[in-house]
Amino acid sequence: MIIVYQQIENYVIEPRVSADTLDLHPGAAFASVIAGGALLGSLGAILALPVAASMTALVQTYGVHHEVIKSRSFTDPEEYEAQRLAQTE
Repeated sequence: MIIVYQQIENYVIEPRVSADTLDLHPGAAFASVIAGGALLGSLGAILALPVAASMTALVQTYGVHHEVIKSRSFTDPEEYEAQRLAQTE
């Protein structure tokens, strides 16, 4: 019974708690623990979340961000095409 509890805690509860604490998506937290464990064993599983959080912070800090803006031009393709054709006439 204890083994079942540990497995549930390790694979279901812990990734969610760590993801909220480290600002990681639960799927990314789970995948990083699995990948870290597969690559480096138990040490990799332990270090996987801090490494994944560090990589996420680096990408968010130094990555390229694109702001999405609302534009009247692209709300309706037919309306945009009609406006474009009216301007060329």
